[in-house]
Amino acid sequence: MFASGVFLWIGETEGWADAKVYALFVQKLEETINGALARDRFVAQLEKTKTELQGRLMVPAICAAMTELQKINAGAADCAIARSVIEARASTILAAYDARRTYLLMQIAAYRAK
Repeated sequence: MFASGVFLWIGETEGWADAKVYALFVQKLEETINGALARDRFVAQLEKTKTELQGRLMVPAICAAMTELQKINAGAADCAIARSVIEARASTILAAYDARRTYLLMQIAAYRAK
């Protein structure tokens, strides 16, 4: 994915040597957002990952060994809680994706409206 510093450039053409290069950058960014990083593709991969992880969190010994999840929620040694942590984290990831995508598309539209 793009480094967060890239996102600051949308709409700010100062610092770019050539307006044509910047326009190409914006075009490629939009193509990526709507292609490789399209929401449906992102959701499908996130769901696949979440399902695979939750499928592994059915065995109490595995859940008890998931120290990363226990750092998020101390009760995650319990498999039901561990699965709910995965569900909540996936929802957080999707919300962050949606917010960033919306922001970028709004910035691209504002750039083009100039």
